[in-house]
Amino acid sequence: MKYETLFQGIIRSLRLHWAEASFIILSALFITAFLNFSFPPLYEDQSLLRVFSSEGTNESSPAGYMKGILSQKPLILDALRKSGLETHLKGCTNFYSVEEAGPGLVKLNVRHSNPALLQSLSNDLIKILSDQFLGYSLRPERFERETLEKKKKVLMEEIENGRKEMQLVQNQSGIPALEVNRVALEEEAKRISVKLDEERRKLSTIPKYIKGPNSNFVNEIARLNGELGSARAKLFQLLKTYREKHPKVIAANSEISD
Repeated sequence: MKYETLFQGIIRSLRLHWAEASFIILSALFITAFLNFSFPPLYEDQSLLRVFSSEGTNESSPAGYMKGILSQKPLILDALRKSGLETHLKGCTNFYSVEEAGPGLVKLNVRHSNPALLQSLSNDLIKILSDQFLGYSLRPERFERETLEKKKKVLMEEIENGRKEMQLVQNQSGIPALEVNRVALEEEAKRISVKLDEERRKLSTIPKYIKGPNSNFVNEIARLNGELGSARAKLFQLLKTYREKHPKVIAANSEISD
């Protein structure tokens, strides 16, 4: 009795049924190619995005804002055009998804059948989200900076008006120029200007996604403005009656210097 190995048995069977074996192999290749062409496999790229925001803000989820950004057709078409996929995915909106991934975290999923173009498409979508969401986040900081600039301008105008009023009173009453008061007012204006410049530099170093007005600084400016106006008004009234060496005038000058 003659024995043969498994490999030899396969070779002998293929020789006896070569036509059927060829048909099965060709059919399998044809079906595989047809399925890959009709239903190509999708590759997925996942990116975890972190959004910084101040504590205690009552806002909707960052994922909701990002979905709204990506729902704008011109932005999506621009990303597809840069990636060379405009003709492949035009009119298709299910190749990406945005979902919450935890506090301050957003997960972006991008799907496409071509792995070579998948990374480029994902990077373009991330850039769109970064640019658009960053523009939204910087609005409160830009508004606060403009408000501080206006407060500084108003304060400098009030100091200048006070200086002119003092000069007018001196000219009418013959009181000698109060150089000490003028220097004190100028030093106070410079000190406030330096403080405003420091706050602007602090705002420029805040992370791009941090939002929320600096209420402590705004309250401090309001307090200083009120104290300076009150002291100036008090000095103005005293100069109408007393001269520079009078105790009440000296007390008012000391209050302005403090």
